[in-house]
Amino acid sequence: MKLFQRLYNMVWLSVATLMVFPRWFGKWSAIVHVGVGLALLVLARANVKHLSALPVPERVLRIAKAVVATTTLVAVIGVIFGGLKHYPGIPEWAGAVAGGFHVFIGLAILSQSSSLATAYDMWEEKEIGPAAAAAPTAPTAPPAT
Repeated sequence: MKLFQRLYNMVWLSVATLMVFPRWFGKWSAIVHVGVGLALLVLARANVKHLSALPVPERVLRIAKAVVATTTLVAVIGVIFGGLKHYPGIPEWAGAVAGGFHVFIGLAILSQSSSLATAYDMWEEKEIGPAAAAAPTAPTAPPAT
């Protein structure tokens, strides 16, 4: 599979991770959510590895590394959330707060992965980067007085 396809598939995998609801998957929802989340983490790390081997702009690589960092963070918060949700003696609000952070960071992963896919696609099409900077620009009109 081509790299740009894997980057866009990561966007859809992020959506799939956010869409795992107990109503649809019942008792399997946690297992499905963890499995899809781990696939997202593995894919994010593989994307950084492949992008590092290419002469992509530094900004694209920074976004890819940020996706890995946030994916790792959401996994850690997910483990904490799962522990707080099922551990007796922990107040219910603590699990709700951890769950809120988990969802919030999951949405950040979705936006970062879509930004990464778009940035890479633009670089591959030479819309950004050194080739784009050297391209002639349209003349601008003088300022109106």
